[in-house]
Amino acid sequence: MPWYFRVVQTDDGRWICQHGKDRYDTHATYEGAVDHITAIASQQRPADILAHHLGQDHGASHNSKPSPTPGKRPTEGASSPPGGGGVGVS
Repeated sequence: MPWYFRVVQTDDGRWICQHGKDRYDTHATYEGAVDHITAIASQQRPADILAHHLGQDHGASHNSKPSPTPGKRPTEGASSPPGGGGVGVS
């Protein structure tokens, strides 16, 4: 069973790195949050990373990072599980 890690956009446009209800920190950019949560998730395998943008969720289940462009879906292996998209870290 995978661990689920998330990057969540806030009302002010910042990004929170979290696991469950535990918030690690906040980043000014989506890319910074994804890089940080990917490093954390790589220590807890198997893991999935989910990106939650205000008003929509996106991502894909494959072995790379979520798309660095908010609102744009990755094309490789794209799928959207219930509750948002994710990226496997293996």
